[in-house]
Amino acid sequence: MGDLTLILYDVKEVGSDFIVLTDNRTNVKITFADEKPKTGGELPPTKEEQAACLKGIICQVGLEVPVVPFKGPPRTINIFLDHSFDYGMVRSVPFQYTVASIEVGPAA
Repeated sequence: MGDLTLILYDVKEVGSDFIVLTDNRTNVKITFADEKPKTGGELPPTKEEQAACLKGIICQVGLEVPVVPFKGPPRTINIFLDHSFDYGMVRSVPFQYTVASIEVGPAA
């Protein structure tokens, strides 16, 4: 994977199936979607489980630039966690989540 530009956000709120992130200028609400079952009998996480795994996150959450609003068929995005700083660069681990929508607006 090549270099990516990320915006780091604090977790402002975790709901039953969504999270709200903020950088004190912009709020980003990500609503999760249920994934379709995969072949092989493995059950994917529900939208509620995806949101719940972000409860209690202490580190900032990274999103790839640009962060744009979207509503439509569910799609997969990377949410970056587990950051480390090395030689002026942020190294971060992407985790894939299935989302139904992303809302972007000014921080209140």
